[in-house]
Amino acid sequence: AFHNVDSTSDRGKYKLPFVSTRIQGVAGTNPINYELSGVKADNQEQAQLFMKLYKEGKISVTGGLIVVTQDAAQQLPNGRYHLSIKVYNEDHEAVLENIFKVVVTDDELLVD
Repeated sequence: AFHNVDSTSDRGKYKLPFVSTRIQGVAGTNPINYELSGVKADNQEQAQLFMKLYKEGKISVTGGLIVVTQDAAQQLPNGRYHLSIKVYNEDHEAVLENIFKVVVTDDELLVD
């Protein structure tokens, strides 16, 4: 996620959120549910802010995807946020520790 979104891009024009890749390797009886169980960040205040934005619905875990709204990205300080996800269905649950990393920067990171 990044702060300086190009206002002429589709993301800028339509306020599209930042979306992760889908979590892999989860098997079980449907429906399988996902929720954020914990965050580690550069400091405790950043981790608490991430959880607060999650509880407000500005960050979500939907169908194995992490979705960060632009509003949430603007509020988060630059840094790395390591997410633990609780995966559960009617019979079982597991917490996948540090399964995702969200990086917040000022500008978009270009990936080759």
